[in-house]
Amino acid sequence: MKILCSADIHIGRRATRVPSSLVPKDFTGAAAWEDLVETAVKEEVELVLIAGDIVDLDHHYYEAIGPLERGFGRLCDAGIGVWMVAGNHDVDVLPKLADTFQGDGFHLLGRGGRWESRLFQRDSLPLLQVDGWSFPTRSVTQSPLLDHDLPGLPGVPRIVLVHGDLGQSPSTYAPLMLADMDRIPADLWLLGHIHQPGLGATPGGIPFLYPGSPMALDPGEGGAHGPWLVEVDGGRLGKPAQIRNSRIRYEQIELDVSHLATVEEVDRWLYQTVKEQSREILQKGNLPRFLSLRIRLVGATATHAELPALTARFQEGLDLEVDSVPVGLDQIQCHTTPDRDLTELSRGHSPVAYLARLLLDLDSEGQSLETIRAIEQTREQMSALHGRQDYRDIDDDPVPSMEQVRQTARRAAANLLESLLRQKEGI
Repeated sequence: MKILCSADIHIGRRATRVPSSLVPKDFTGAAAWEDLVETAVKEEVELVLIAGDIVDLDHHYYEAIGPLERGFGRLCDAGIGVWMVAGNHDVDVLPKLADTFQGDGFHLLGRGGRWESRLFQRDSLPLLQVDGWSFPTRSVTQSPLLDHDLPGLPGVPRIVLVHGDLGQSPSTYAPLMLADMDRIPADLWLLGHIHQPGLGATPGGIPFLYPGSPMALDPGEGGAHGPWLVEVDGGRLGKPAQIRNSRIRYEQIELDVSHLATVEEVDRWLYQTVKEQSREILQKGNLPRFLSLRIRLVGATATHAELPALTARFQEGLDLEVDSVPVGLDQIQCHTTPDRDLTELSRGHSPVAYLARLLLDLDSEGQSLETIRAIEQTREQMSALHGRQDYRDIDDDPVPSMEQVRQTARRAAANLLESLLRQKEGI
């Protein structure tokens, strides 16, 4: 069987930073719900699991009831069940909606903060057990995991469905601690509350998934968004796979302009680079209807003083479309530094001189043995961080190369050098 997993749809909320030239209702929680329903039908899943905050707030009841009624009807006609729990946002409104849509395929699990278990069966054969807990009030300071005492069914995979704040204690949003999760036999924890998608594992190796918002809602929710597909085969759960179909994508990109000598070069280079970077982003998933960018310019450059005026014109006048997707520039910031004479600054034994020599060495074709060892040690530390369970959602990205590490080290050294010089100059 196939399961579609989601959370934090927030019907009633609209995505921010959407230009007036686009249709606003195409970038709402209701639109995300419509896409979720269509994806479930297209993928021929048998069950949709949603980990809370389907509706943004209680007063959005009437805004939510129409889209939900249409969606549940479409899913029911396709023979697809919908099981969900209430989060802190829809703690009151979701039970009301559940009472409205009572049926064989729709279930709100764990009402009133009491754990509830449900079996998904086919031809009287149990294929999946889902344990669910719903918020009883908007604020929950005690971990709901402490009250979980539901037995599992031998040989049947179990998903625990709960909305909460992972690894945060104290918290008013149902704190969930990894040690408590390991004490409950489960094959997958499906969590709501965090809008950024994330796939990780407890210390005991039990996978947990924050599916995140199926449609990104603001620039803080960068990267790919969409529901996640999980397959049950032979009594085992497969690895969750994201369907990257959010209608909007927010991204933050950093551009180094240190190699550009004049503002005219920056002007020509900036447009082409933004276009190329946009194309690379759009190739990482289904094409969204809009791409929103935040750009950060970095590097030591002689154009430092002229860049604010240039970037203001660039942001105001940019009219860009890549692969038929309109690209908007939400923000462009200049974090460049003035170009410095590193050779002159490298004389002496001060911290400034040391940093200047380090930068000269990093920029040379053959680094010193000391610098090479420093880069290697930095790469080891970055690689260890890259492999942490917290960042399993970006495990498709390669481990940083030596060149990427060199560039990162150079930016850090240049920023520190500039800070020291500005202190010395009294700026």
